[in-house]
Amino acid sequence: MSDQLIFQRLLNAKRDWAVMPIQNGHCVRGAEKTIQKALEARHLELPVGQWIKECASRERKWLSDYGILLLASNFKDEKKHDSQLNYAYSNISLANLTDKLQIESESRSLVSKWLKMGEKYHPVLVTWVAEQSIFFPVLTLYRRLGGTQLAMVSAEISRDETIHARTNGTIAKMLGLSIPPDLDDLRQETIEWLVSDLDDSGIEGKYGQSKNYIDQSFQLLHQGSYAKFKDTSFAVLPGFFETHRSHLPKYGKVAN
Repeated sequence: MSDQLIFQRLLNAKRDWAVMPIQNGHCVRGAEKTIQKALEARHLELPVGQWIKECASRERKWLSDYGILLLASNFKDEKKHDSQLNYAYSNISLANLTDKLQIESESRSLVSKWLKMGEKYHPVLVTWVAEQSIFFPVLTLYRRLGGTQLAMVSAEISRDETIHARTNGTIAKMLGLSIPPDLDDLRQETIEWLVSDLDDSGIEGKYGQSKNYIDQSFQLLHQGSYAKFKDTSFAVLPGFFETHRSHLPKYGKVAN
């Protein structure tokens, strides 16, 4: 299948949705600090949107009309995700004020590092790595530990991010880009920070174990799937990491 046909099919597969109200939401007991951190990942939504926009401008000559339209649509999605997650952040009971302030400070430091990567490397590559290895684990956290309302948010955003990751992975492959070690190191640092409180949370089962999310991040980026969380298809609705790969558009791995 040609890249241009992929873009056309991805554009046609999109489904619109509206930002949903969230009121007095509660996460799984013990997951407060982890979900607080996961919601801090929302600060990457707008930079990712800008990187998508920059990619459309830089690579216009390589992209068909469908490719340009798809990137424009993906940019709008990121703005919607930002609005939805900001709404969730304001209406879900999470960590205490002291922990919240510390988490916000740590998050700003990590976001600053991602912004520097966006300046150093091609924006579509940094976008793809963030989506594939950080956003999808975050969506798993929302769905499994964030409570009913965040699970619904996760289901909607998952559909969009499935298309975004395929789009950006296709473009990165088309441009011959590879993952540099320092970007992969930042991925590792970010996912370890996100789930660093889980092992002391008292949450039983595989969704309460930090190692599983760290492995998920690595395997989604370098192998394209993570089998240990395949049973999440029994949650609200299937997203990227919960749908059998034969039902998803396939894309090439961008690696060294």
